[in-house]
Amino acid sequence: MRSTAVTTPEDPREPDTVLAEDLSDCGRIVETFRDKGAVIMDLRAIDAATAQRVHDYAVGAAFALRANAEKLGAGVFLVATRDLPPEQERQLRHRYGS
Repeated sequence: MRSTAVTTPEDPREPDTVLAEDLSDCGRIVETFRDKGAVIMDLRAIDAATAQRVHDYAVGAAFALRANAEKLGAGVFLVATRDLPPEQERQLRHRYGS
């Protein structure tokens, strides 16, 4: 069984990053968001059709959990509760190029 790449930053205020490799990573993205309140999903390593399906799944889960899914850069999205500090969101956008 393959293990999904999840990066946990040193700063506990920073969200974990899930590097999606296929559709099976949808559950890991939602679990990480549910447990931490925010997750960065990096879809750059997968083909466009699969990336769209993973994105759609995560956006649907975010909606159901009363959260937002925002594009940070090409193929990188933040799924977070609505109470994410604006400064933290700005830093993430800067880091990922949007």
